[in-house]
Amino acid sequence: MARAIFVMGETGDIYIANCHRMGQFHHSSFLAGGPVAAAGEIRIETGVVKLLSRASGHYEPTSAQFTQMMDRLRDQGISASYTIDDDVR
Repeated sequence: MARAIFVMGETGDIYIANCHRMGQFHHSSFLAGGPVAAAGEIRIETGVVKLLSRASGHYEPTSAQFTQMMDRLRDQGISASYTIDDDVR
């Protein structure tokens, strides 16, 4: 299954889309290029998060921002049993 892109806004809202299109829709499209708390890629299969990464060329998220996303998912009751891909490409 393909990865989707995500960003987490500064208030903790998470935006996910599986329509990443070069030149048309990117991480920066969610919040019009504004600041984010985290960004990367995610893979969800049958409602379960299977992979999480911090791959985002626009935002170049830090490890601390990536940790914020993992903390937010945990706070929402989402299991931390997913694969973490720290490849930022």
